[in-house]
Amino acid sequence: MKFVKRNNRKAALLLVDLDGFKQVNDTFGHIAGDEVLKEVARRLLHYVRETDTVSRQGGDEFIVILSEISDTKEPSIVANKILKDISEPFQFA
Repeated sequence: MKFVKRNNRKAALLLVDLDGFKQVNDTFGHIAGDEVLKEVARRLLHYVRETDTVSRQGGDEFIVILSEISDTKEPSIVANKILKDISEPFQFA
């Protein structure tokens, strides 16, 4: 984040925690849980730019760092898009 501070830019940090993830592991097994985590990561990456960061912190928690935001409304716009997308059902073959 030194770039943000050095260039007088703004950044935002979003914490994404998956509700009910333990139930997925308990009901469908850890392989299914791993697939859910991969799909969540894929969906998160869809909403960020190349300069942003998506990181799994462990368990069912992800962090999204939006670097170089130009408008203070941008984080809530991205967060709402993410919430809508990861709320959609997951389908696996």
